[in-house]
Amino acid sequence: MANQPASTGEASLTVNNEIHGGWTDISVTRSMEQLAHTFDLGFTERWSEDSKPIPIHAGDRCTVKLDNKVVITGYVDEDPIDYDANEHKLRVTGRSLTADLIDCSAIYQKGQWKKQDLQAIAENLCQPFDIPVNIETDIGDSFRYFSLHDGESVYEALERACRMRGVLMMTNADGELVFANIGARTSSTVIEYGVNVIRGARTGGFSERFSKYIVKAQTVGDDDTNGTSASTPSITVTDSAISRYRPLIVQSECLSAGAGLQKRATWERNVRAGRSRRLQYTLDGWNDDAGNLWEPNTLVAVKDPRLEVDATLLITSVRLTRDADGTNTTLELCDPKAMTVEPLVIHQKAAKTSPFFTGDA
Repeated sequence: MANQPASTGEASLTVNNEIHGGWTDISVTRSMEQLAHTFDLGFTERWSEDSKPIPIHAGDRCTVKLDNKVVITGYVDEDPIDYDANEHKLRVTGRSLTADLIDCSAIYQKGQWKKQDLQAIAENLCQPFDIPVNIETDIGDSFRYFSLHDGESVYEALERACRMRGVLMMTNADGELVFANIGARTSSTVIEYGVNVIRGARTGGFSERFSKYIVKAQTVGDDDTNGTSASTPSITVTDSAISRYRPLIVQSECLSAGAGLQKRATWERNVRAGRSRRLQYTLDGWNDDAGNLWEPNTLVAVKDPRLEVDATLLITSVRLTRDADGTNTTLELCDPKAMTVEPLVIHQKAAKTSPFFTGDA
């Protein structure tokens, strides 16, 4: 194994300004594909005459630290207790502050914005939950018009707005909502077969990939676009890795033509190709070679002849654990293109006439 800064394997949970340690099994999962990160902490202790209930309850705001570094700021979801004549067992599970954005409905005045950008909309929706909004990337122009759907969650509304701007939405260790670039960090560590890999695996295949993608959209006629070109515009892109005949027709979710439709077709091909292969590696400890805890949205070099990989990949998910098998990190990786946000391009003249229109790009 390569020399790595040792992880202490220690976790602490701070609730009501009181720090609780001594956890016997630890699991923290942080993912680009799940807005809220999760934690699961547990311990077992022998009864003693002075044993007292531990003051941790569902609904408590909390902070989780691993190796004395904050990894999750959120709330306790569950606090089950199990005991018998000899032992007392406690589990505490919870999620990031942003879990409320997933669970709760979006409510804002009349539910409409005019000439406001993504940051303003996000701040308006997140303010009642006391969740800060952190901008780390270009969020694009203001929306001419954006409205909420009845009953949709805050996450669903913001995810829709992000698609219109091609922006990645995540949460960070402090529980903030973050608009980020793909591959915001790069690790100096090389994940290498025979050097620092405890376990490696490859999943996926070609069942969701196609030789050509025919993306069609309905648009509205004008002086430049009319007749057949207005009713059935389409773009075709190919995937050279698929040698046999496998066509797929995709109906675009928006009214678009020209460059917008080309962008949509390219996205469909690239994301399907990227997601057709996932790699999973288990490494010793929680830190990379620089002593940093492994984090999602990090680019890392992978050299693994067993899985036929020699490339820089994107860490989409990180699971940090300590249990009977030791202190380990499990990483899930894919091609960075797989995480590109779907481009939702609205034809300007069609915006107000489309029955599906809910926001003007």
